[in-house]
Amino acid sequence: MADFLSAEEWARLHDQKFLLSKRIIIQKCEERLWSVAEVLRPVLVELRSHGLNIPLTQPKVSKGDNYQGLPYLVLDFPRHFVAHKVFAFRTIIWWGHFFSFTLHLGGLSLEHFRETLSQTLTQKPQPDLYLSQGSDPWQHHYGPDNYGLLDEIDTERLRTHVKEQTFLKLSIKYDLAHLSELEPLACSACLRLFGLLSSNN
Repeated sequence: MADFLSAEEWARLHDQKFLLSKRIIIQKCEERLWSVAEVLRPVLVELRSHGLNIPLTQPKVSKGDNYQGLPYLVLDFPRHFVAHKVFAFRTIIWWGHFFSFTLHLGGLSLEHFRETLSQTLTQKPQPDLYLSQGSDPWQHHYGPDNYGLLDEIDTERLRTHVKEQTFLKLSIKYDLAHLSELEPLACSACLRLFGLLSSNN
């Protein structure tokens, strides 16, 4: 019977270190996400003190091995997921791809900020900011059917999109090479994305 595994697959099967290394890497990434939650907490408290209605729930880290076949980790903080209201700031690390920061709004949360976002998203250029384009709020890849660069969307189409969508995600992504800067980048992304929820910025 011909080998059912390729030479590379046989090598992986004999490699004990790879999965052990993966386990350690996942553990270290999870620890960094909890660190992000700690540095975000005072930032969120400060934003709330300026009148921004942010739910201060407990942070949650989720992880899995099969988002499009690869491991991932997600920190949700703040987070509020119910059928009629979604408000979350999500920090995602996707093995082999990127890490990202996403403001996810749906239901009553989106209704509350819809008019403000129609203004703030069109007031000035937003380099490297992505806007959700797909129909599934739980997809996180940056393919053209899921995200588009905000600055490449004309103003009228952008306003229509914000007005009509049942959910909205605004996202910033980074190459994994910058993962050592996770905490300061998270704070910067949080301030930038939450700043779009106020017309005073």
